[in-house]
Amino acid sequence: MRYLYNLGFLGKKTGIPHAHFVSGYSEANCNIDNDITLLKETNTTVIHCPLIIGRHGSALESFAKYKREGINIAIGTDTFPPDIFQNVRTGSMLSRLFEKEVEGSTYADFFRSVTLDAAAFLGRDDLGRIAKGAKADLIAIDLNGFHMGVIDDPIRTMFVSATGRDVKLSIINGKIVMKDQQIPNVDLEELQEKGQVYFEKMRNGYMERDYQQLPEDELFKPSFQTVKAIE
Repeated sequence: MRYLYNLGFLGKKTGIPHAHFVSGYSEANCNIDNDITLLKETNTTVIHCPLIIGRHGSALESFAKYKREGINIAIGTDTFPPDIFQNVRTGSMLSRLFEKEVEGSTYADFFRSVTLDAAAFLGRDDLGRIAKGAKADLIAIDLNGFHMGVIDDPIRTMFVSATGRDVKLSIINGKIVMKDQQIPNVDLEELQEKGQVYFEKMRNGYMERDYQQLPEDELFKPSFQTVKAIE
């Protein structure tokens, strides 16, 4: 982080994805600087994507600590599915695990990072809130499904049980862009097919760039070993 600081790269218009491998991190081999202090001093935003780093056995240590230190955090996805609900659930649990308490890692804390803190990073006080003069960027979430269970606090219920599939309405700047999971003038099946083609192309690219030149079944290990039938 010191290198980026000396370059003048850090600042209020800079967002650092993940930013979990910093001085003081449990897996860091050296603690010659205080990276969190540098982030705070420069008002740099951390773009926290807990789901993808959690899948790789890592975590921010911790969301609550960074917030206590005055770091602005915006929640991102950076993986598929790009589901903000899964990211909030994962981030909240991981933060509570390190903190050994709920305070500072509540769903309300993460909701602020999804909305107000993300808007603050963009320098936009007309986003992330329902207020006069705001852009009316809204989503409506169906809480009536059986999988939701009982309705407690709507924020808690939403983040405990919902997924992106429960978003029934999306409005951008007052204009409906998605209703009942249908996007006008967009063929979702065609989009899905194109996405699969692109994925296969990207997958082949990984094999070409692999410096070890591992075979496909080692580079992309299946969940279970494939056994060929004996004839």
